[in-house]
Amino acid sequence: AFAVRSSALSEDSAQASFAGEFETVLDVRTDQMVQEAIHTVRRSRHSDRVRAYSQAKGLESQHEMAIVVQRLVRADFSGVLFTADPVSGSHMRMTGNYVFGFGEELVSGEAEPYTFTFDRPKGTYSGPGALKRFARKLHKLAVRLEKEIGCPQDIEWAWAGGQLYLLQSRPITSLFPVPEGPMITRLMPS
Repeated sequence: AFAVRSSALSEDSAQASFAGEFETVLDVRTDQMVQEAIHTVRRSRHSDRVRAYSQAKGLESQHEMAIVVQRLVRADFSGVLFTADPVSGSHMRMTGNYVFGFGEELVSGEAEPYTFTFDRPKGTYSGPGALKRFARKLHKLAVRLEKEIGCPQDIEWAWAGGQLYLLQSRPITSLFPVPEGPMITRLMPS
């Protein structure tokens, strides 16, 4: 099974993130389903919510888009982790949210998330017990990504079958100025 996701040129820039704005189609299994999912994702660039977000950010409402087809990770739970606090800008605390199951419900705002933090420099975990036994591995991955890429990261991750997966990593949009550096978008076990 696959996940079919957007990769619009305007996504994840220093000005805007578009997180949850474009469609994602999960559990795609046949060639025909892949083709239909690609059309669904591409059409989402013309949706009212994308148009409204674009206007709010002062961006054009036309979005060039590529499509990413990734192997679907059947997550036990999944989430996001910011390696710096995206609200205060503090680099002394990592903050994140997670949900049970697929992370699409989290990024689209459809599910009420659980919140957790890691305090620096030691990575002390604070949050629900369900994530605690995996927290050290998630913290280690976040520190490694931030160091390799050279700036604070907005990380999408999933935990499935005893394995931590990095789904996507990008600079944190709300931190200014955003340091120059590469972006990672890949599916890999850590």
